Amino acid sequence: MKDITNINYILAVDAIKDLQAKYCRFVDQKNWDQLKGLFSQQPTLTFYAVDGSISYEFHSSDQFIEACKTIEEAVSIHQIHHAEIELIGETQAKAIVAMEDRIYFDADKESPFKKFHGFGFYYNHYEYVDGQWKIREVKLKRLKLDIS
Repeated sequence: MKDITNINYILAVDAIKDLQAKYCRFVDQKNWDQLKGLFSQQPTLTFYAVDGSISYEFHSSDQFIEACKTIEEAVSIHQIHHAEIELIGETQAKAIVAMEDRIYFDADKESPFKKFHGFGFYYNHYEYVDGQWKIREVKLKRLKLDIS
């Protein structure tokens, strides 16, 4: 990659890993205001089913966060592993990140399901804006999903 020193590369990769970790933590802690701050101005988020069809698509962080609020009463656990991060210049990056998520609703709560357990990969794009890396695009492609 041109014009990026080794230390800048290491700092950018580390910041992007932190950004992705915060995304998971803020969803699990239901910290919607902090979550919103992780996105660029016009993010797109697309979530694919195991068969490749689109399950959900959002064209703003507000749309996404409203949908996230449906798990407000649930315990959610998002884990990410093995980030493959590539810088595409000084202000753009992309990553493929392995993920696992679980969502549990109490048996006595009205909910669309009680247990949700999925695996897949995030294919994300990031941009460097005002001194911070932000999430510009999320594509979650699922490999397996068990719902009961």
